Amino acid sequence: MSVENVMKFLEVRKTTMTVTEAKDWLTDTWTIPFFISGIPLSDGWICFLCQYSCIEKSSMRSHCSLEHKGLNIFSQSMSCKVQKIFKGQLAKCLQILESLEELQEEDWKKTLNLEFQSTLTSQVQRDTQEEERGFNPRLVNAFYARIRWDLTVKDVERIELAEMTRIPVHGSKLYKIVLAGRRYIGNVCKELQGGNMLLRRSLMNSGYISLKGLSNSFRNESGRDFFSALQDKSSEDAYGTALGLLVCFYLRFLKEKESEEKDLLLRWFDRYPLVTSQTEKLQSLETILEMEDDSDILDKELHEVLMELFCWIESRNYISELACPVQRFLVAVCLQKDGMGFINVRDVTPWISKLEYGIRCTVWTELQRRIQEEGIEVGQDLGGMRSFIKVGNQTSFGFLEEIKHLAVTIAGTTNALPQVFLFHLLSDSRLPGLARMITWLWLFMERELNCHSLETWQGLY
Repeated sequence: MSVENVMKFLEVRKTTMTVTEAKDWLTDTWTIPFFISGIPLSDGWICFLCQYSCIEKSSMRSHCSLEHKGLNIFSQSMSCKVQKIFKGQLAKCLQILESLEELQEEDWKKTLNLEFQSTLTSQVQRDTQEEERGFNPRLVNAFYARIRWDLTVKDVERIELAEMTRIPVHGSKLYKIVLAGRRYIGNVCKELQGGNMLLRRSLMNSGYISLKGLSNSFRNESGRDFFSALQDKSSEDAYGTALGLLVCFYLRFLKEKESEEKDLLLRWFDRYPLVTSQTEKLQSLETILEMEDDSDILDKELHEVLMELFCWIESRNYISELACPVQRFLVAVCLQKDGMGFINVRDVTPWISKLEYGIRCTVWTELQRRIQEEGIEVGQDLGGMRSFIKVGNQTSFGFLEEIKHLAVTIAGTTNALPQVFLFHLLSDSRLPGLARMITWLWLFMERELNCHSLETWQGLY
């Protein structure tokens, strides 16, 4: 096949340079008027005396030493932009004569365009992946619009609020809280390897009936599981870190309150204040953190703080969700680190699961303490503590459950969390006949209509 046929096949209208022609051209060429797109543009050096150019300063120093002996490299050269048109034996730096300002402007435009294209491509890929998993990205902001977290943080510096939830520096005093949180979860997980099975089951009975359990012919008491240990050390650390960050969030607030520097942040905390007992326990923990190195004392004080944050109930008046300190932490931890918005709604439910597990661990720890120290007998009401882990109550756990199931409803994350009914069980844990018929009807409708609305279940009841 001739060269002409190859050029015709490749649609090349102009003949290319041969190696000999390239060598001849490079012999007398040291500069080019404009940079060639598609070839890397480098910072380099040009010699005033002979127009030799290179990329490394050491190469220019060697050139001046060999070709211009006795001359100072800095007085005979200057920085410039260079390109290597060819590679291999034909490699040679050529100075770009185009002005540096124009080159910088072109580089800026090119970089901006590449970043935009990369961001656009990443977003398209992310949307495609989410759609393949059955997630509608248009509903991401619907969750936050429905729950109105956007209004909650509109008058605060969101970057500062997000900074309050960052993991403390390794080795700092606040990092001891994170380590204590990990020990807290780890100790509970060790105890859960055995323990009272009735107590473990009661800790998981929050008031919902799992559809998965109902489909198994009501075999295992409405599908309720045992409160069990996490499967591996990494999970224990992740859940313990969540507890530690919750406490660090409010310890940082106490520090900011002392400094009185971040006015908008302090106003946000004043708008949603802690109760006196919670503040006192946090201050006591802060004192121990400053004075004590005994991990046992720190762990006990951490438990007291968690009891104040988790184990309370408001039964007289309806209160705002943000009156709950755990809810306020959830809002802050779900902020993007740049303060430009919130994280994906799919990432909210893992945080809720960690916090709910921490609440159950706190109740478990307190019950074990009371059994050992006070010799109490724990019944179905868990010594009066069952109300703290029951759905529908105005508690930390109750508010978290509402947020979790709203997220499931909007985002469609039904693979991660079970769908639920709000039927109350009879004392013998058996559904009456009518309720059972309605339950199986909804099993069919859920499959056909994908109906998960919390208001629908409440209205049905």
